Amino acid sequence: MLLLGDGDVLTQSAASTWLFRRDIEIEAASMFHSMAEAMRRFSWPSALADAARQAARDEIHHATLCETLVLSLDPEHTVHEMPDMRKLVFENEDALLYTAVSVGCVTESMSAALLLRMRETTTHSDCKKVVRQVLQDEIGHSRIGWEALRYCSANRSVRWLYEALPTMCQSARAEHIEEIGFSGDLSTYGILTAPEAKAILDQTELEVILPGMRSLIDDNCDERQSLQ
Repeated sequence: MLLLGDGDVLTQSAASTWLFRRDIEIEAASMFHSMAEAMRRFSWPSALADAARQAARDEIHHATLCETLVLSLDPEHTVHEMPDMRKLVFENEDALLYTAVSVGCVTESMSAALLLRMRETTTHSDCKKVVRQVLQDEIGHSRIGWEALRYCSANRSVRWLYEALPTMCQSARAEHIEEIGFSGDLSTYGILTAPEAKAILDQTELEVILPGMRSLIDDNCDERQSLQ
């Protein structure tokens, strides 16, 4: 006996995916808030710390948007309590830089690439509004990582990041793919299929993340050597 129509299954699956996204946004807020505090403690540029603090506020707002969207798609959907923000402690500047690059250069760059595609495919009005708002902020959030990398690489060698990059990309890719828990077509609701998302993530790593890191790390290293 068929208990749910196709439309019900789709909206419930879309709601579940956006609820998963809500929790990811809270985790991102925790990361940015902790980074902002550490940037001030290590006397990094105040503009970077301010941007990270604003990013944390943005991510909390994104989480609220996602939760509202969940209930708009499926008013009967079970919505668990929004998770608390957790505080990260960075023992040194390398640990802070690792997180800034992992969150900003990698995860947020990948997120922005996915959202660009989601903006093209989404037809549901409420979903489209959320996608547009989140995309606008995520592009700015990715710049925090790039500016942190620029600042650190101008002062010391950070070539060790090359060895860490595969782990960063693998973790970010797994997070984004895990977000997609339904094999059907949810493009109307701003949700890509896993194969399409994977292709975008691979392309972003090869065409955006790797070239960007090489440019900042290698160019700044060459410049420092020329001044010695």
